[in-house]
Amino acid sequence: MCFEDEPHPQFHPSKKKGGRMATLTQLTPPNLLAEVIAIDGPGGSGKSSTARELARILGFKHLDSGALYRSVAHLTIVHGIDITNPNNVIEVALQYPTTFVDGKVFVGEIEVTEEIRYKACSDRVSAVSAIPEVRAMMHDYQMSRRQLPGLVPEGRDMRKIFDAENGRCSGYFITAEVATRAARRFKDQPKDQPEQTYAEIVQGLQKRDRHDTERSVSPFVRHPCSMEIDNTDMNRDQVVRLILTDLIRRLKFKEMPIYTPGG
Repeated sequence: MCFEDEPHPQFHPSKKKGGRMATLTQLTPPNLLAEVIAIDGPGGSGKSSTARELARILGFKHLDSGALYRSVAHLTIVHGIDITNPNNVIEVALQYPTTFVDGKVFVGEIEVTEEIRYKACSDRVSAVSAIPEVRAMMHDYQMSRRQLPGLVPEGRDMRKIFDAENGRCSGYFITAEVATRAARRFKDQPKDQPEQTYAEIVQGLQKRDRHDTERSVSPFVRHPCSMEIDNTDMNRDQVVRLILTDLIRRLKFKEMPIYTPGG
């Protein structure tokens, strides 16, 4: 269900120059109680930093759905699980549930915040996330995170998932040119021990995009009612301002939040 019962416009700053953004500030708007602001997009698009910052500003909970699937992928590596056997994957995932504490990711009682971002895990996460039984299990957890005052989930199909629950859900699809996305990923690697070259990251992103777009279970596509934001030439704060400005317009806030970047 579209928020305004019609497809959301796309926003490409490289094609639309000179647009003026509103000045925004820290305030939790009463209109957003129990609201879900879904942030979707491909790897390296900046959706994670955008989602975390939005959650901070609005006082909402944040959900990194990608970390859920990466945690399961990590478990299959550690325990030598064949990912073509869904029952074994589900069994180990239930035995070592994923939890989030102060921005850190745990499986069971072990922190895996850094480990789930390693290449070995990245190579498996797409296949793991395509297992219907795994997606069903994650769906229940994702729904349990929808609590007052609101939730900012990030992933590849968050708008679709939360829209299906007949609740208020706004959606934003964050994307960028693959060269820009790869450069961001390359920069995020440990400088002393980078795992991949820039060219390898480009190939990996393209492969993941193809796999997720072509998979039969919940293929990766922009929700028709989500606003598309091409942030190739934008930084995080500009994207956050744009989203908050759009929320103000559509939800008709009585007050204008002023955005104070959190670093």
